[in-house]
Amino acid sequence: LKVPNKEIIKKPVIIEDNVSFINQTANYGATILAGGNSLSLNAVKSLKIGNNAYFYNNDAYNGNIMVMGYVVSTPTGYDYSTTVEIGNNARFINNTANGWGGAAIRAEGVKLLDIGSDLYISGNSATGNGGAGIFASNVKTIKIGNNAQIVNSTYQQGALLKAQSFETVEIGDNLILKNNTSNGQGGGVTVLTGKSLAIGDNFTVENNTQSSGGGAGIYASGVDSITVGEDAVFRNNTANGMGGAGINATGFDTLEIGKNAVFANNIATGGGGS
Repeated sequence: LKVPNKEIIKKPVIIEDNVSFINQTANYGATILAGGNSLSLNAVKSLKIGNNAYFYNNDAYNGNIMVMGYVVSTPTGYDYSTTVEIGNNARFINNTANGWGGAAIRAEGVKLLDIGSDLYISGNSATGNGGAGIFASNVKTIKIGNNAQIVNSTYQQGALLKAQSFETVEIGDNLILKNNTSNGQGGGVTVLTGKSLAIGDNFTVENNTQSSGGGAGIYASGVDSITVGEDAVFRNNTANGMGGAGINATGFDTLEIGKNAVFANNIATGGGGS
């Protein structure tokens, strides 16, 4: 689905429940391409996708779903107004992104990226500079609901998420990152230059491998506040580069991990701190 810029300036794009995208191939947005240059006026006002969206075996250079936001230059900076909402129970299976990433979603210049509960990502591959799940750049607020999972995927930076230049990232309870492999620098949740990252209770990071970076669970740089809820588990993860098989964080003001967290059988062959 491609929506030309001239038809969507400041207008919404709506996709209803139970829509499937299968075996699509494109350079930009294998299934959905909405918007233009992230700093132009020719961009989508909002994208809303209903519940039970299914994306299978799609191949894109830049993002399975690619959204470039509606941005206006002001004397004090840029005003972001585009919103992207994806309903509950979205499925992204066996999709690839070989360029600037986001084998599931790539969003730039967006005010809000809001994904519902029960997000499931499996078998995705991002070989370029992005995540097997979501690549978000200059997105003010990112929300992912409860029970998100990403499993059996390969990536360069960010299994579930790579976010850079943001304000807040909020991820709900019961997040699972399992059996994923990084071929570059960056962890399961990679966040670079932002105000806050908050992950809910029962965060599980298990059997993941980082080939050159660190933080199979979280890789954070330049994020002021990092919070993980209660009962987190970091088990059987390996970081072969900069250390921190579970969490690798630098340049933060506050790092808080809730009670009853378990770190077990992790290996850091580089900078230490398993």
